[in-house]
Amino acid sequence: SVYRMTSRIIEESDIRILIYKTIFYNLIVERKIDFYNCKIQLNARQQKRCLEYFMDLVCNHPNVQVYMIEGRIITDLEYNDRHCLFLSEMVSYLRLDEAQNNLLLINRVDMREKFSKTFEVIWKSEEKGIVKNKEVIAANIQHVMQGIFAEKEALTDGTCV
Repeated sequence: SVYRMTSRIIEESDIRILIYKTIFYNLIVERKIDFYNCKIQLNARQQKRCLEYFMDLVCNHPNVQVYMIEGRIITDLEYNDRHCLFLSEMVSYLRLDEAQNNLLLINRVDMREKFSKTFEVIWKSEEKGIVKNKEVIAANIQHVMQGIFAEKEALTDGTCV
């Protein structure tokens, strides 16, 4: 059900994702993924599949825009890779640490507007630390995949077609 719902959302919605480059490396090092605030340990095959799904999102879904952040935007959170902000018309939340039950639902209109404005400023930024080119993002994902899985099988070349 979750897969079908997610697939439909991806196909029918305009989605914009800002993601830190370090997240890809952390996925490989920690071998964990956060699935609806539940940490799941992944094996190598699952890590590869996760990266392949993200590569597919970047390359094959025109209504999904992904920008990659090389470095930090908010220096106060310099060493925290786990903060997450999800904004939508139906529900928005903020998560800043690894603790259980750490999702702060944002239901105040003024707070949502502030987060949305901040997102838009970052999204439209021309800073050199924000990668907007799909091929460069795909190449970074491919680099991570090759570094870990090169001996197992041949992988795609990291270009969007």
